[in-house]
Amino acid sequence: VQTLIHLIVLSVCPTLIWISWKASPVHRNVRYALIVSLLLEIFGSSSRLVLLWAQYFNANLTDYNDLLLLASLARRFYYLYFTLLISGLLGDQKLYPVKWLRYERQAPSTFLVLLGTGSFISAVSASFSFMLTFHLDADSISTSWIEYIAISSMREVKQLQRRSGRVFGVYSLSRIYQLRENIAVMQMILKMGAPVFKYTTPATVFFFFCIALPANYEFARNFSIAMFDWWLALLSLAVAASLPLFDFRFRKIAVQLPLFRRLITPKNVNSTKVFAVKHAVNDVRQASDVHFSILDRD
Repeated sequence: VQTLIHLIVLSVCPTLIWISWKASPVHRNVRYALIVSLLLEIFGSSSRLVLLWAQYFNANLTDYNDLLLLASLARRFYYLYFTLLISGLLGDQKLYPVKWLRYERQAPSTFLVLLGTGSFISAVSASFSFMLTFHLDADSISTSWIEYIAISSMREVKQLQRRSGRVFGVYSLSRIYQLRENIAVMQMILKMGAPVFKYTTPATVFFFFCIALPANYEFARNFSIAMFDWWLALLSLAVAASLPLFDFRFRKIAVQLPLFRRLITPKNVNSTKVFAVKHAVNDVRQASDVHFSILDRD
């Protein structure tokens, strides 16, 4: 079953990459970040398929030590990268000056900021992946860092929501554009965040169940790890497949495909309220367009 799920992920991700590439109204940095994330999803699913192949179809694992080592590193890198992804999106917003018109113009230099934040996340993920794979006693360190980053990221999201409701005259046009793009991304994350947190709970239970069991309960420990991987594979497929549904600009591209056309009704293509978000700012895009509407009338 887990193999089938990963194969579906590998078949769906190219379509999602095409949707992200074609959604040109979305800022280029946002689209590039989504495309890289989907490529890493392909990378992570492929690494898990390698481990499953070695586990079930090859008894002599010593002949494939290097391949299995790379697959184990890739698997842990994949999980850590997506854990830290929200901090990278927030860092991308923080590093831009308040009145940087290049962001609105999507100048090539803005890509350097995305490259810097992405490289930082990749370096942190690779470091923790290496330490966890080689049992370098990094569990407490990595857990503390991830908890700190998660709490800080959620605080920044709340601040971004409050700033979106202020009087737009205090910001430059480029700043309003930047805020609108970041708010759209954060709304997508918040819409996915609650379901992901809820449905990640069983995987967490399986993980701690494996840790708590003594070493002589080998079958139960292996079963718990298998269920942990199976559940996260299913969750990653659900999150990836639902990605185009969380923003109207992606839905406009997605409805061109028969699969998503059945899920998105015509009246919801341009709607910003298909998925309700508790405590989120209502109709953020309409509020951010007020300033531009006034300029058009002038």
